[in-house]
Amino acid sequence: MSMSNKVYDFLKKFVTIYAPAFMTMFNGLALVWHWDIPIEAIDATVGLVLTFLGVCLGISTAKYNKKKGGK
Repeated sequence: MSMSNKVYDFLKKFVTIYAPAFMTMFNGLALVWHWDIPIEAIDATVGLVLTFLGVCLGISTAKYNKKKGGK
């Protein structure tokens, strides 16, 4: 799986910073405001998607480093 640097940088920030921050904020607001929604199902879904994207990023990084003769 190959991707441009721009796509990689966006996905890395999204997976490691923005999505976890949003998920934490969402969970906190749902608990404070007693939103009647399946919070556990949303958490599990977001966690699974982020794990998948993280694995894709890891594979892309490993291939890039191998191709460049790096780590």
